[in-house]
Amino acid sequence: MTSRPRVVARMWEARVAPGRLDDTVRWLSTQVRAQALASGALEAAVFAAPADPDAGQPDRVVLLTRWHGSPGMQPAQAPTGAVVRAHSWDFEDVTPEV
Repeated sequence: MTSRPRVVARMWEARVAPGRLDDTVRWLSTQVRAQALASGALEAAVFAAPADPDAGQPDRVVLLTRWHGSPGMQPAQAPTGAVVRAHSWDFEDVTPEV
């Protein structure tokens, strides 16, 4: 029996400065997504969650990438003042084989 390749999903999430959501989405979509794909990512997708002032939630963006093995990159520097805080997490695919 052959084992399948190790697949890792990286979730990079950032809180966006007020009024900078469009800039940040454009940066992620045009620069960072291309960087991930050029670095060997199997997939790269950008998601945005607009602010909810009533709930006290700021604008947020997420870049989800999938890799064979360890992710080969971290996002480049965001546009000055666009990102307030960023984190990334790696998740390994643990879906049982059938």
